[in-house]
Amino acid sequence: MKKCFSDPAVFKQLETDCYNAGCKGQVIDCSEFPAAEYRYFARLCGVYAMFKSKAISLEQAAAEKQRLLSQYNEDIKQRFLYVDACRKHQEAIKATESLCAALCKAPLKLPEDVTEALRTALAVISAARSETVTEKTVLQKLNAMSAAKSTTSPQK
Repeated sequence: MKKCFSDPAVFKQLETDCYNAGCKGQVIDCSEFPAAEYRYFARLCGVYAMFKSKAISLEQAAAEKQRLLSQYNEDIKQRFLYVDACRKHQEAIKATESLCAALCKAPLKLPEDVTEALRTALAVISAARSETVTEKTVLQKLNAMSAAKSTTSPQK
């Protein structure tokens, strides 16, 4: 059965199980736990085993438990950051796929539609890179060139 580690009651029960196992010189079965939870609960059993064998004091055990909990919370924070980065990357991939499909299907008539195709291609690049600087820079240059061309057109 999968445990809900974010449930305070489940987390507290696992800590109690660690205490009971640690006092017997054992470790709870955390082989199915995710990495951060495995590391925290396995080490916590060790802390309680050292406390029970009087290798460390109650204060030392409490301090070590707090240190392990801080590491665990940092691991969880990093996990969420990683998941969020993966989600953003997947969104970028989806955006580039739809833009590429639109670019490939677009009928191009020279020179009118080339600018629009370039805009779409720049949107693909921006989506893939999760930034808009490249797109804005190239479009500004394109607009500047268009403005310069229209002011220097030969007059008849």
